[in-house]
Amino acid sequence: MPETSQTPILTTAPLPARAWKVFLGLTLVSAGSFFCWWLFATWQKAARMDSWLPVRAMVLSSKVVPWQFNEFSQIRYQPRIRYRYESAGAPRESERIRRVAIRSAHPEQAAAWVEKFPQGALVTAWVDPANPDSAVLKRDSKAALYSIWFPALFVAGGLGMILSALRPSRF
Repeated sequence: MPETSQTPILTTAPLPARAWKVFLGLTLVSAGSFFCWWLFATWQKAARMDSWLPVRAMVLSSKVVPWQFNEFSQIRYQPRIRYRYESAGAPRESERIRRVAIRSAHPEQAAAWVEKFPQGALVTAWVDPANPDSAVLKRDSKAALYSIWFPALFVAGGLGMILSALRPSRF
């Protein structure tokens, strides 16, 4: 009876297969890293808004308006809420509801914002202390940070692929 060796055999995959695996791993790491960075940057912007000052504001006008990027794009509906507030000792006006414009293909979604901020209502506006002309009616959510784990899985998976392609496998 022939004796069998107890030591594992070290093998390596062909170079093109390993290169392909490294390329796929780098792609996953790059995409995951980009989305981790984007979610973190979004969270940072929202966290900075925590220092914005609340002021009383009067809604001057509140309506839904159609919006179109160009003549070939779909019509979207945007709530346009104009309000007046006082900051740094001077009266100011703004139309920003959130930091990023709200637009929807569904007019009822824009109308919900108009109902929330009707003309003549006294509301709270949030003013950037570094720039009193910058105000919003609703601060950004910091929920982006809660989702960062998902693209981080792609980073971890991509790094695992790269490491497995560069190390010899054991059989």
